[in-house]
Amino acid sequence: MSTYNITLANDGSGNITPTVRRIGTPASGGTLLTIPAGELFPGTTTLLLGLAGGAALRAALNSYATNPTGAYHITLTDNGTGVFTPLVRLGGTAASGGTVLTQPAGELFPGSTTLLMGLAGGSALRAALNDRSAGN
Repeated sequence: MSTYNITLANDGSGNITPTVRRIGTPASGGTLLTIPAGELFPGTTTLLLGLAGGAALRAALNSYATNPTGAYHITLTDNGTGVFTPLVRLGGTAASGGTVLTQPAGELFPGSTTLLMGLAGGSALRAALNDRSAGN
């Protein structure tokens, strides 16, 4: 089972570049954001990678409304049995190492950046879901 690290890098003018890594060193530092209560009911973990990633992305989007130049880092930690704990950070040091996953073709057409934070995060999450469905 794999842990995924999603970085939504912001160039300061609103262009978001998503990167997703399998395993590697997770992001650190910055401001740890709270995932809204009830997102992963009844607790803070889930067996569903998409639900964990969606909850973390929504927390990042909530923060992005007031911090549109910040970079966001999402870590979806697998405890080894397929149970995920999502964390999201504003700023800090980006994830490194591991295997960089390829974004699905055409997700951010025509390039590799977008002004839409939700599109960037969704693209990265789909890359993690595709990787997971491949058995990683």
